[in-house]
Amino acid sequence: MPKKSNVNSTKINSKSTKHVPKEKDEQTKEGIQTQLRADQLGNVRESVVLASRIAVILVIHFILVALLPPRNKLPVILSSLLGASTLNQSSMFIRFKQNMLKRMFDKESKSLSIGKSRSDLLFAIYDIKQYLYRSKQWNDKRRSMFKMMTWRQQHICNQSNYAKKLNKVETKFVENNKLLTDLYQRAMERHCVSSWELKEYAQGSKHNGHYRVIESLCHYSRDWSNLGDVEIQPLLDYIKLQFKGLDLSEFVAVVPGSGLGRVAHEIALSGFNRVHAVEFSWLMTLCNEYVYANLSKEEKNPTNSYNIFPFIHNYSNHLNLENQIRGFQFKQLEKKPENLNIHTADFTTFNISQFHTDKDGVVKMPENLVIVTCFFIDTAENMMDYFDAIDRIASSFKGKKIWVNVGPLKYGTAAKVELNNEEVKMVREAMGWKTIDEAETPKTLGYLTDVKGLWKGYYGVTCWACEKK
Repeated sequence: MPKKSNVNSTKINSKSTKHVPKEKDEQTKEGIQTQLRADQLGNVRESVVLASRIAVILVIHFILVALLPPRNKLPVILSSLLGASTLNQSSMFIRFKQNMLKRMFDKESKSLSIGKSRSDLLFAIYDIKQYLYRSKQWNDKRRSMFKMMTWRQQHICNQSNYAKKLNKVETKFVENNKLLTDLYQRAMERHCVSSWELKEYAQGSKHNGHYRVIESLCHYSRDWSNLGDVEIQPLLDYIKLQFKGLDLSEFVAVVPGSGLGRVAHEIALSGFNRVHAVEFSWLMTLCNEYVYANLSKEEKNPTNSYNIFPFIHNYSNHLNLENQIRGFQFKQLEKKPENLNIHTADFTTFNISQFHTDKDGVVKMPENLVIVTCFFIDTAENMMDYFDAIDRIASSFKGKKIWVNVGPLKYGTAAKVELNNEEVKMVREAMGWKTIDEAETPKTLGYLTDVKGLWKGYYGVTCWACEKK
């Protein structure tokens, strides 16, 4: 009985509520319309008051201009102060300021709600999408600076076809963008990013990672073309030399700071049981993923070829236009090696065990480990965090644990410790890593260096290997 009475009472209430809302709806609509009219009238009044105040300020300005000597700055200063004060106190400006602050905080809270990794992914994809627009914007600034010279100076400079050079460089931006457009579309698909999500979280923000996109194009040159062989091949030669005599099928390799992945790729082809490429930057990861037309067996994408021009993003240190606009062809590889895993992660918290755990939660992986740090250890704010992470990962393995390092010691501006090469050796040996090989003299190698440019940067690269005892 109680259940029945509850049902009936619900029906009665639902019937009664169908009749009352019609009157309430009409009253509500009238109230809303009245409020809208009042708001519109209020806005008109505010506009009239603001306009009248500005008119008064202008009258005062012209009176002062007429009374004071020519080029006197008092009228401009006084008018600017009165105008700024008037606008700042107007209710329209206050509402505008409140709306802008609300939008800003909404964006920040949205970034927090989706998590930092997803937020970084969206910004990376957005930076890729904006490449052509931002590159042209940068080039337009060169044109604007050129036009600030006198007509005579412009005319003389144009005898060298300077204006045509700017136009020629811009055509190469378009060529670069063909790769980035396809990369953008593939990233959106692979990581399930919708246009709405990208617009909601990235568009309109102050974030601008254009220089990172340019750097990524240069990394395609270094990692995946014959232009970069002079930099990358000596590193690979030393690394592979340390694998001599090892049964690599019984080893797992970890490559932190893997960038566009050439080193990790070559290590995977050497025959390791599994290779983990760990990269902190989502932009680098997306570029690395696009090296392969197909990341998995399920994908059936054709391989694409692109012409990339890495040296067009500055006009300094070039012998001639031909050197500046020279490029290389990049062709995608059909598929990723099956034993290669690409991760976007912070190496200091990277957990290797989760990638070697079966369905029953049992960790199954080879007992032996090789860690390869390539142009990596000096990038840390705290180098000891990297050393501790290497120790932590090594502790998961019971067999041989080998650490191979190739790279310079060029610390950033906020490094907590800046060790020289001898000190690095003392520290790693104090942590139980015994040196088993070390190059007598550092190799002199470039890093994203334009070998035909007028400025060339080179590093002294230390090469050593050690084993955990």
